[in-house]
Amino acid sequence: MKKLSLSFAPIFGVIMLVAGSIFLAFFMFVSSLSNQKSLFFAPNITESDDPLISKVRMAPTITAPQKRIDNFTLGRDDAPVKIFEFSDFSCPYCKIMSAALKNAVSRHADVQLIWKDFPITALHPQALAAHLAARCAGEQKKFWEYQDKLFADQNKFSRPDILTIAQNLDLNMINFASCLDNTTALTAIGADIREGNDLEIDGTPYLFIGDQRLSGILSDEELEQIIEFQKQFNQSVKK
Repeated sequence: MKKLSLSFAPIFGVIMLVAGSIFLAFFMFVSSLSNQKSLFFAPNITESDDPLISKVRMAPTITAPQKRIDNFTLGRDDAPVKIFEFSDFSCPYCKIMSAALKNAVSRHADVQLIWKDFPITALHPQALAAHLAARCAGEQKKFWEYQDKLFADQNKFSRPDILTIAQNLDLNMINFASCLDNTTALTAIGADIREGNDLEIDGTPYLFIGDQRLSGILSDEELEQIIEFQKQFNQSVKK
């Protein structure tokens, strides 16, 4: 075989280097698309490592959350505007949204807030303990007070921490500890998580106000606008 001339060899090397770079860039681009697709569809096709979270279905079986007897509420039961809040005690954005929602209920007598447990334990391993404790405080009519304490310090969800909160709220400690160790509260939390999965909730905080689905933090002004819109909508339906 005839050897390449010295004058052509550098050019050939440059061509091979450019071709290799183009191939590598194309391979990395295709790989990134594949990874993005897998990440996007992962909630629909994979099982969660969390035993509480059931597999998310390819299509939602329900379109709106339902108020159950074991859900904790704030505001009048006959309030025409219902706000369903799916929340995680370890989520910093949930802390902000929780305060805004409580203020909204205090401003509007015709608004009711319905709490839904949605601890994302894959991100926040200690969250489940906090949700269990809040439900057990709720059995003694102190859910919302206990919730405030949990949101006040989101880094203290160990067993001694949650027992200390209960003591500070003057809860019956024997009943509280018994509740933590039985399955009633855990079953209720699991029901909320399954409902959230059926609704294809992908993060917290997540709100349902009327037929509107809202993900993330809302400002007080935005929340006020949505509530007023829902009030007007309810009035128009009555006419």
